Amino acid sequence: MEQKMKVALAEVNSILENSEEEITKKIPDKFKEYVKTNMDKEYIPNVIPGLAIFAQPVSLEAKELLRLVYRDFLANKQERDILIKKENEILKVENAKENINKEKDNRDDNKVQLIEENQDKIEEKEHTELIKVEEKWYQKLFTWLKKLVNKAKI
Repeated sequence: MEQKMKVALAEVNSILENSEEEITKKIPDKFKEYVKTNMDKEYIPNVIPGLAIFAQPVSLEAKELLRLVYRDFLANKQERDILIKKENEILKVENAKENINKEKDNRDDNKVQLIEENQDKIEEKEHTELIKVEEKWYQKLFTWLKKLVNKAKI
C-alpha cells in the first residue's frame, strides 16, 4: 500500500476516534479494523478536536476516504442515491474529457505520421528527378556523323 494511503488512513482513524459515539456506531467494526491495521502507526495526524470534519487540515486522500465513509455508512438512502448520481456524473465528464484528450493525441500522432510520410515522398522525388547529362564533344561529333551517314543512305 502506498505511503500516502497509510497516512490518510491514520488521519481518518484519528478523526473517527475524536468523533461522537453515535457516528462511530454507524461505521462497521470491520472497516475500523481495516483502518487501524493498514494505517501508518508512526504518523501523528494533525487533527483538531471539535473542528468540523472537512475543515480539518488533512490530506486529500483522507478527505476522499471520509466522503466514502459518509456516503456508505452515515448518509440515509436518499442522500446516498443523490451522492452516487453526482459521482457518476462527475465520472462521466472526466471520462469524456479523457476520451477527447486521447482523440486529440491520436489526431496529432496521425498528423505527425502524415507529415513524416510526405517528407519521405518529397525526399524520394528529389532523389529520383531526371538529371540533364551533358554530352562530351566527341559524343556530339559521333552523333553528328551518324546522322550524316543516315541521311546519305536515304
